[in-house]
Amino acid sequence: MKTYTIDQVNKNQLSEYQNRDLTQLIKIREEINAFYPCQIYLNFDVEGEKEYYHHAEIKAIYKETEFYIKYWEHKKKYLIYPKDLRTTFKNIDTYTLRSIEENTKEPQQIGVINLKKLVSWFEYHLSVIDLARRINEENRKKEEIFLKSIEGLPVNWDQNGKSGEILQNGILFKFTIGATYISKKIEINYKVSNELESFLKLSKNEYND
Repeated sequence: MKTYTIDQVNKNQLSEYQNRDLTQLIKIREEINAFYPCQIYLNFDVEGEKEYYHHAEIKAIYKETEFYIKYWEHKKKYLIYPKDLRTTFKNIDTYTLRSIEENTKEPQQIGVINLKKLVSWFEYHLSVIDLARRINEENRKKEEIFLKSIEGLPVNWDQNGKSGEILQNGILFKFTIGATYISKKIEINYKVSNELESFLKLSKNEYND
């Protein structure tokens, strides 16, 4: 997908419907620009040498962080949000993000826009991002420490590269590395005949692989 600013696009290449949609965005941008600078970006799908209009959006930069700004006509409210944090942080999941957002005080929704309201939403999201970054780093370190602990062991990895098992002396250690957790399980994995001799060896810890 290719992205252009509104000034880089020839509006004659767009359909009547697309231009009508763009006209509405320009109006919203002007309302926002009265308080805080923002820009309209148009996104195009690329197929071979041809480009096809996909959608347009308004973006603003606050403290080096990119935010999207939308206006819900049916609710008469502005919506401000950053890009999906799950694409930014690998060791964060949807449940964790939802928990962070629910425990971070959210500003009132914006009906009539002004600078104070915009900044309140920017700061709210920055607080969420900061906490998500810290949790992501904690989870990343836990994963790093675990991977270091199994270095040199005969790990049989699954194809996904996120789970595996280690079999030694009839004891099976299984693990799965998730975005926010590492699950571990130990199982007895002796494969022996159902004979008394096998039982006696196992009970005396004399059985080897």
